[in-house]
Amino acid sequence: MKKRKHHFDRLHSKKFKRFISKIKPTVIGALCCILWAVPPDISAQNVPPHYPNAVLKLYYGNGRYTYGVSQLYDDSINVGCGTITPTEKFDVVGGNIRTTGKLISLIPTGTAPLSVSSSTLISNLNSDMVDDLHASAFSLSTHTHAGMVTGAGTATQLAFWNGPSSLTGSTELFWDNASSRLGIGTSVPSAQLHIASTNAQAALKLTETFSFTNSTTTKSWNIANNMGILRFEIQTGNSTPYAAMTIQSTATNAIVNVNGQVNIKRLQFTSGFTANYLLATTSTGLVISKDPALVTGWTVSGNNVYKTNGAAAVGTTLMEGQMNIASSAQPALVIGANQSGPGYALLTKASNSQIKAFAVESGGTENFILWGNGYMQVDNKIRAKEVEVCVDVWHDDVFRNDYPLWTLQQIDEYISANGHLPGIPQESEVLKEGISLGKMNAALLEKVEELTLYVIALNKTNIDLQAQISELKTASKP
Repeated sequence: MKKRKHHFDRLHSKKFKRFISKIKPTVIGALCCILWAVPPDISAQNVPPHYPNAVLKLYYGNGRYTYGVSQLYDDSINVGCGTITPTEKFDVVGGNIRTTGKLISLIPTGTAPLSVSSSTLISNLNSDMVDDLHASAFSLSTHTHAGMVTGAGTATQLAFWNGPSSLTGSTELFWDNASSRLGIGTSVPSAQLHIASTNAQAALKLTETFSFTNSTTTKSWNIANNMGILRFEIQTGNSTPYAAMTIQSTATNAIVNVNGQVNIKRLQFTSGFTANYLLATTSTGLVISKDPALVTGWTVSGNNVYKTNGAAAVGTTLMEGQMNIASSAQPALVIGANQSGPGYALLTKASNSQIKAFAVESGGTENFILWGNGYMQVDNKIRAKEVEVCVDVWHDDVFRNDYPLWTLQQIDEYISANGHLPGIPQESEVLKEGISLGKMNAALLEKVEELTLYVIALNKTNIDLQAQISELKTASKP
């Protein structure tokens, strides 16, 4: 024991350290293995507390080597890492096993090389596994786990649940993923939804259940293709359905049979001797037939009838304008407005002031024109009981003290120079442009008010003169 301790202490000598520094690292490693083949002295000062089966590891510190306890435990049967009671040949507790190589199992065929006892599903098994085989290569029949779904089917078949954890392919439902088509009863759908029924069964059934006071009734609409005839059937409960309407076709025509009443507002024929005829019902239920020549170019859209070209005439064959209405004794056009509040009896829309929104022609001359900007032009008399004119100016300012009233001398000079009163348009302007009733009445009122002021001033002058004359008369009496 003393000799071993002597060899151990010799590692700390200066001579030994100089020797070690001069040799190669590989030699040092080999030398260490030789030196430590024989364990150093295991005494109380360099051996840790007792841990049965613990694998010791060597520490160096404070200028000396000591033993310590590692994470490995060897009970001569199993080896544990992180556990002092290993139950397998190599048992790891509290951590993971990581390798950059392969996990190689030499277990005989027929025994699973990998056993997972956890109930947690594996979510990242996405790399090549044992012997270059991917997880997808393992048979589902021999590799199952909780929550796993199994089943079998063929391409394009839609699957359905036939148990709590199994699927099976449907023999009636097929999906064409390339063209996004669903087939019911056919594996080669030719439309977005292709239903192929057999034995004259309804391909589509629409059912509604509703309740009365003491009973519940189910009504169904069945749609079936029976021997090339499209049938729309009505069925009550489990009774035999009857065809409410059928559509069948021949080489050139389609025949519609309706077992009941048909309500039609408008019906237009497109071929045969009645081509382009338009039939419509009135409020009394009568059917009106229009000649094809009169309805050509007309379009019926819901409750609207419109024409985008050509013209129309009523009471005459003369086509003047887009619409020509002629009448001898009765009014040619009557427009009624029966609404209780504000509204329109007639509305004309003009996009600019140069459009004649309404005009009356007589003898080739338009005597009355209502322009798009609201101006009304009348080339004749207007007879009215009353005319109301809106103005934006009035001349009460004449009676204010600061009004600049011209003197009669100034007015005399203006008339001599211009030939008309100031503020009144001259003759040539009136003959060319006409006059505004509102502005002209305001101008005439201004002159009347100015004349009133002149008369008042003359009256005051006259009173003063009369007083002066009376004084002279009194003074001249003896």
